[in-house]
Amino acid sequence: MLLAGALSGWPAGANESEQYSLPLGRDFADLGPHLSKIVHAAITDAAVRTGDEIADAIANGESPHRIAELQSASYIADKVWGYLFVGIPTNELFDLALASPPVKARYPGLVTMYRPPASIYDDPLLALDITKAVRTFFRAGSISAGGVVFGTDKLVHFINVGRIYHVQYEARMSRGESEQTAGRAAIYSTLSNPFTSEYGLLGTLSTGIYSNGDLAANYAGMLFYRNLAEPVQIGARTLPPILERDGAGWRVVARPESDFFTAFITPHWNEALNPNRYAGYTMGRLQALLAERCADAVDWYRDPQGRRRTRAQFESIERELSTYFGADYGYQSNSGRKVTIASVCFADGSDEQAAAADDLGRSDLWWAARRGDLEGLRQLLPADLDAADADGETPLHAAVRSGNADVVIELVAGGADPNRAAYYGVTPLLLAAAHGQTEVGVALLRAGADPNGRDHFGRTPLHASAKRGDAELLRALLLQGAQPQLADDGGATPLELAVRGRKDAVAKMLRAGSGGATNLAAAGGGTASGGGEGEPLQEDDVSDRH
Repeated sequence: MLLAGALSGWPAGANESEQYSLPLGRDFADLGPHLSKIVHAAITDAAVRTGDEIADAIANGESPHRIAELQSASYIADKVWGYLFVGIPTNELFDLALASPPVKARYPGLVTMYRPPASIYDDPLLALDITKAVRTFFRAGSISAGGVVFGTDKLVHFINVGRIYHVQYEARMSRGESEQTAGRAAIYSTLSNPFTSEYGLLGTLSTGIYSNGDLAANYAGMLFYRNLAEPVQIGARTLPPILERDGAGWRVVARPESDFFTAFITPHWNEALNPNRYAGYTMGRLQALLAERCADAVDWYRDPQGRRRTRAQFESIERELSTYFGADYGYQSNSGRKVTIASVCFADGSDEQAAAADDLGRSDLWWAARRGDLEGLRQLLPADLDAADADGETPLHAAVRSGNADVVIELVAGGADPNRAAYYGVTPLLLAAAHGQTEVGVALLRAGADPNGRDHFGRTPLHASAKRGDAELLRALLLQGAQPQLADDGGATPLELAVRGRKDAVAKMLRAGSGGATNLAAAGGGTASGGGEGEPLQEDDVSDRH
C-alpha cells in the first residue's frame, strides 16, 4: 500500500543533479534550518493527527488490537511519510519553492537553489541516447544544508525510498532477524523492483547512472524513520528518539532549531564526492566533460582550511563514503575507468601543485603548526621551516598562535628562526607576549629570541606583556635582558602602559627595575642578561607555566 501510494504521485523516472557544476564566486545559503522546520512541522502534524485517531478509537471502544496498531511505531512513521510527501512532493516543485522570492529574501546574496546553465548531463552527445531521456530533460537543483552540497532529488529519495526501506526493515525485524540482517535485506529488497531500484527507472534504466548518493539518501531515510521512535547511530553519534510516548499518543521531543534532521545529511549525498557508477558510453563521455570542469571542481572542494585537496585526499573521501560509517548501503563503482575528481582531474600528476601552499601561502607544515599537531608536523619534516604566508607569518608564528609549546620547541630545534618577523615587524616572541602565551614565550627566549625585538611601531614584547598585565612572562623577559626603559613610537614605556591599564603587579615590577634590570633580576634569583643570547632560563625563573 505504501509503495503504491508513494509511486502514484512520484514521477516515473529519476531526476538528475550533479555537483561538479557549481556557482563559482558565490556561496550557498545553509538551508538546514529551513528544511528542519518543514520536517519538524510534518512530524508534529503526524503526531497530532495520530493522537486524535487514537483518542477516537478509545472513545469508540475499538478493539485493543486496533488501538495497538494506531500506537505502533510503524503507524506513526507512515503518517510522518504522508505529511512529508505533502511538504516535499517532487524535487521540481520543491526547487521552484526554494527559488521563489520569499525564500530568497531570507538569504540575501546567497544561493538558495542552483541549476547550472550547462550541466554535464546537457551534453548533446549524451542526448543522442534516446533511451536515457530522463537524464536529459529532468533536472534537480543543488542546495546546501549543514555544510553539505547535494541535489534536491536526494530529499525525495530520503522521504520515499527511505520509507520503503523502513517497511522492509520492520517486516524483517518482526520475524526475529538481527538489526544488521534486516537492514541489509531492506537495502537489497528493492534491487529487483523495476520502479525503486537503481538498476530500474530510478537509475540506470532511465539515466545510465547508478547513483551511490541516491542509495545513501535511501539508507539515511530508513534510519530517520527508525529514529522517530528509537535511538539510531550516525557515525560516532547516537541520536535520541524524535518522538516519545505521551499517554496514549506521541509527543515531539526534538527541537525544530536543533540538527535532529540535518544530522542525516552527510557528504554521501554529494555526487562529486561520492561518485556514481555509469554505463559504458555515458562514462566515457562524462570523463571528457568533467575534465573541462576540473579546475573549478578542485577549487570548489577545498578542505576546511581552504586548501586545494590532493588526489590522495579525494580518493580517501571516496573510500570513506563507500560505506555508511562502516555499513553497506549498496555502493557500487566502475571497476576500471571512473568518473571521479581523483581519476580525471589528477591524471597528469597535478596533485603536486595542489599539495603546494594554498592561496595564502600556507603549507601543510604551517597548518600542522597552527593546529598544534606535533605528530603531524614531525611527519612533514624536513621542510622549509621559515616559509612565510601572505602575512609574512612562518610556521613558528602559527605554532605560537596554537599555544603549543612542544610544537614551538620542535620547530626551533629543527632550525626555525625565532626572530623572523612577519609583516609590521611582529616576531614570534612579540606575538606570544601579545596573546599571553607564557610557556611559549619562555621556550622562545630559551631558543634565543630577542627580548627587545621591536615591531614597526616600536613595540617590544615587554610592551605587550605590560599591557596584558602578564606578570610571569614579563618577569621572564626581564630576566633575559628586556629593557623596561624602551619607549614605543608613541613615546609610551611598558610602565606607562601598565599604569594606564591598572596592572598594579606589573607596574610594581617595572618600577622596581626602572633603575636597571639587573637589580630586579637579582631580586628574583637570576641575571639580567641571562648569560647571553640563547642561554636557557633556570627552571625556577618562571614560577607559573600556563
